[in-house]
Amino acid sequence: MSDRGSTYSDQQLIDGLLAGGERERFYLKQLYLKYQQMVDRYVVNNSGNADDAADVFQDGIIILYKNIKSRKFNAESSIKTYLYAICRHLWLKKLKQAGSQRERLASLERIHEEDPYISMMLMEQQHQVLELFDRVGSTCKEVLLLAYYRQYSMDEIAQAMGYQSAQIARNKKFKCLSRLKELVQENKAVRDLLTG
Repeated sequence: MSDRGSTYSDQQLIDGLLAGGERERFYLKQLYLKYQQMVDRYVVNNSGNADDAADVFQDGIIILYKNIKSRKFNAESSIKTYLYAICRHLWLKKLKQAGSQRERLASLERIHEEDPYISMMLMEQQHQVLELFDRVGSTCKEVLLLAYYRQYSMDEIAQAMGYQSAQIARNKKFKCLSRLKELVQENKAVRDLLTG
């Protein structure tokens, strides 16, 4: 896998990120230039699409960045190896969750058909989830519906929402999803439903 763009050493990248300010932003951009294609290729070659790859890469960069800033990353491995391992783990976790959710939905559908009492309970739980979904706000609700229900690409979401670029749509989706996750964590009943 060839590295595009950046010719900076790992130590230069680390030092730049630790410096803060403009240097930090510059070296963060260098990480994107140097490693995004590697992660994109991995995700797309393993049942993902370009939007999945962008999400995984952004999450991976955030983890790497936090670990460098907190000095948890000790450079025993290269940034490339470390970031690849993070992104690989994130993608495999996402694939596993998607499979688990499909199995849970199929199981719920079978139960729904067999027992009217359970059917009523499930409808109440769905109502609780929808109430949380409403609490993220109308813009976030729209972005998340476009991304997950209608399966729009980031370019399509940007166009539908009037954003200037797919990156702005991706950032908005990330913020909205983070807010929804916070709401889920605050609501024990919904959290138990989704993890049970």
